[in-house]
Amino acid sequence: MRAIYGVTTGISLLLTGCGGGIHPAVPSEPEASSPASPEQPFFGLWQGTMDSIVAGDSHQLIGLLDYDGWGSMILFTPQAQLQGLTPPAGSDFTVTLTGIRSTSSSWPDGSRISKIHFDGQSPSDAAGSRVEGVYSGAGDQGEFSLAFDPASLRGSDIGRTAGMWALRDELQNIVATFEITAAGSTKEASINGSDVNSCQYTGMMEGNPWYSSYIYPVLLSVENCSPASTGTVNGSYEGGAAVTDIVAGEDRDDRLYIAVNDNTNIVTLALEKL
Repeated sequence: MRAIYGVTTGISLLLTGCGGGIHPAVPSEPEASSPASPEQPFFGLWQGTMDSIVAGDSHQLIGLLDYDGWGSMILFTPQAQLQGLTPPAGSDFTVTLTGIRSTSSSWPDGSRISKIHFDGQSPSDAAGSRVEGVYSGAGDQGEFSLAFDPASLRGSDIGRTAGMWALRDELQNIVATFEITAAGSTKEASINGSDVNSCQYTGMMEGNPWYSSYIYPVLLSVENCSPASTGTVNGSYEGGAAVTDIVAGEDRDDRLYIAVNDNTNIVTLALEKL
C-alpha cells in the first residue's frame, strides 16, 4: 500500500475492461526482456495473452504489477478486472483474485463479481522475464502468459505521461480525449478528460524517478455519466497506469494504460498519444 496525495492506494491486480465496449487496437506483444532489478524482478509492465479453454478464444492481457506486491492486469475483452496480491518472485504460486466485470457484462457463470484462481510460476531472477500458468473460476478456465515489457526500463519520470491523449473505439474513432499536465519537475500530474457520452474525468497521477519499473498510482473521479448507456459508473476510483509503445520497440511512449476500480465498478483506458 502506498500514499498518494494523502490517500492510501492499493494498486490492485486487475483484468480490466472499459465500459461501453470501447477498446484499443491490439498492439504487438513485446519481446521478452530482463526486468530492472535482480532482487525484485516481478513488477513493472507485462504483456501477453489469456486463452480460454471453455470459449476457445484468446485475448490480449496487460499486467501492471507494482513494486509493493500489488498490481493491475488489463483484459479488454471480456470487460473485467481481477484484483489481489501478486505472488513473490521466484515461486510456484496459487492465488485467488476477485474478478469484477463491467456493469454491462458478466462472467460465464452469470456473476459480475467472482473469485478466479491462478496457478503458475513467477521469474526467479533478472534472467526470468515470463510468467505462465493456468486459471479457473466463474465458469471459465484456461491458460495465461505474460512477458516483461522493456518499456518499463525507461524510467518513471512523470513527464512520460504528459500531453494530449485519445481513446479510440474498435473502429478507431476517437471517443474520448484527455490532457495530462505534469507540473514542472514535480512528481505529480493532473488528469482532465471527457468522452462522447458526456462523462467527465478528473484526477491525479504520481511518478517516482527512483524506480525504473514503476506503475504510476492514479486517483480518478468520474462524473456526469449515464451507467445505463455507457457502462461507466460515476464515482471515485484508485489504480495505476503505465506507459509503453503502440508498436513494440519504437521508443515513442505513445500508449498509456490506466486501470482503476472502486472494488465494485471498473474504468480502464488505453490511450493513444496525439
